[in-house]
Amino acid sequence: MIDTDRERFATALLATFEVYGKELSDMVVKVWWAALKPHGIDEVCSALTKHISDPERGQFPPKPADVIRFMATGEKEQLENLKSKAEMQWFNVTHAIAKCGTYRTPNFKDPITAAAVNSLGGWVHICQKTTQQLEFLQKQFVSTYVDFERRPIEHLPCHVSGLEDIQRHKLEKKTGKNFVAIDNKKDLNQENLNSLNPEHIFFPHWSYIIPEEIFENFNCVIFHMTDLPYGRGGSPLQNLIVRGHKETMISAIQCVKELDAGPVYLKKPLSLEGCAEEIFIRANHIIEDMIIV
Repeated sequence: MIDTDRERFATALLATFEVYGKELSDMVVKVWWAALKPHGIDEVCSALTKHISDPERGQFPPKPADVIRFMATGEKEQLENLKSKAEMQWFNVTHAIAKCGTYRTPNFKDPITAAAVNSLGGWVHICQKTTQQLEFLQKQFVSTYVDFERRPIEHLPCHVSGLEDIQRHKLEKKTGKNFVAIDNKKDLNQENLNSLNPEHIFFPHWSYIIPEEIFENFNCVIFHMTDLPYGRGGSPLQNLIVRGHKETMISAIQCVKELDAGPVYLKKPLSLEGCAEEIFIRANHIIEDMIIV
């Protein structure tokens, strides 16, 4: 409590003892103030109310230790509630990992969840963890979440970024141009693209057929994870790994009607060492450089 809380504290304390038909001298009020000053005024007032409402302890006037005991119980309950809330938010994080992966940016409605994710290394870092590592990270998340709940929200790092957002910001910084991400197949339509009027449309990770009206009216560049024409078609990375390849090329090609058959603009080598997630992130950096070129 602070000095401006003195009047409210004294009023609450005197009212509490009035319930028991007792009065307190100014000196006794000062003693109470000294004993409870380390605690918040709201906590003290709540503890006094809990004491007089308790069927057993409330039969007698409180001592400072009684009030502190009720505050400790309240703090414990609050901590358990915060931990339960944090566990629920961790479930949302693991659900987002499965839904978004490293590439897409999750949309956490709770800003403290986003801040905790950033504090633990960021979205991409967490997505790369194994199931066993995530189990360990859960404890860190809960602890961090509880700590952040007690801080002013404006001081927390509440923006989470997937690889897509990170790459877009880098490209905008390096090229001085605006980049717009399209994740949804439905948004890749003539009307939407006419409003954007893009100079180029880049397809670094796209699993759908590009409509003819799109590639005929816009300069569409596809990035394919094989040394084209070798490896044309779907699931290039999976096919390369199954066939035992240790390296490949990323081919930047013009989009035409025939699948992966357009003119090649540029090729860059890509190592296939590591897990699929590591290869994917490595490819993302290479594609970023190819776009800048």
